[in-house]
Amino acid sequence: MEIVWNDDSGNPSGEGTGRGYSQYFPVQSFQAGVPLRPGRMVPDVAANADPHTGYKIVVHCVQIVTGGTSAVAPLYAGLFATLGTKLGFVMPKLWTNHLCLNDITDGDNGYYRARIGPNRCTGIGPPIGLGRAPQGDAHIPAQGGVEVFPPPSLSPLPEMSPL
Repeated sequence: MEIVWNDDSGNPSGEGTGRGYSQYFPVQSFQAGVPLRPGRMVPDVAANADPHTGYKIVVHCVQIVTGGTSAVAPLYAGLFATLGTKLGFVMPKLWTNHLCLNDITDGDNGYYRARIGPNRCTGIGPPIGLGRAPQGDAHIPAQGGVEVFPPPSLSPLPEMSPL
């Protein structure tokens, strides 16, 4: 079961997932079901951002586990670049195809609680396929001294139906 990452529950200054509404970008037309506020709800999607349980990587021949935006942003950049070549701008399609995502309904980030449907902790959730990457020795070959390994607790990636 996935829950909202919050290492310091109840303390808004503790580590945890980002959240809320943008002060700069308006609500997007594809964000159906979002409680209306003056700005775009963020995040759109989620992934494992906890630096203690995140992603195994090798930097300068040393294996470490890392997380946070610095780990998750490149993960999504690669995923969306791959999907985008076939589907174009992916985000509106994800918002209208909730069956492709895991709705995270448990936990809080110190400001907001997760709930059924889009929420200010995990957006519409992580794509289901991200939780089913290859296990074991599978990894992305080193590029510039960095290797990325999937978390050890994941099961094999199933066939995914098109959006």
